[in-house]
Amino acid sequence: MDASADARLSRAVVESGAAVAGGARLRRTLVLPGARVGRGASLTDSLVGFGARVPDDAEIAGQLITPAADSSNGGPLEGGSRVGDLLFTPLAG
Repeated sequence: MDASADARLSRAVVESGAAVAGGARLRRTLVLPGARVGRGASLTDSLVGFGARVPDDAEIAGQLITPAADSSNGGPLEGGSRVGDLLFTPLAG
């Protein structure tokens, strides 16, 4: 795990090989190996998939976040969306 000392984690897990930049806030979020969370990003009730790169200052809640390259058909799963090189899929609540 590589979480900056000024990142705030609350009931969050950052797996070995993942990184969370300074000022990021994670609540009830899992960050998988190879994923990166940018400076000042705020994630709640989310899962950051292998190799995903969450940009600085992003505000995300209730999403599975994966690199667009992980999609076998090139698009998001049903109910999801594509923003840049990331796919977002809502997580059931």
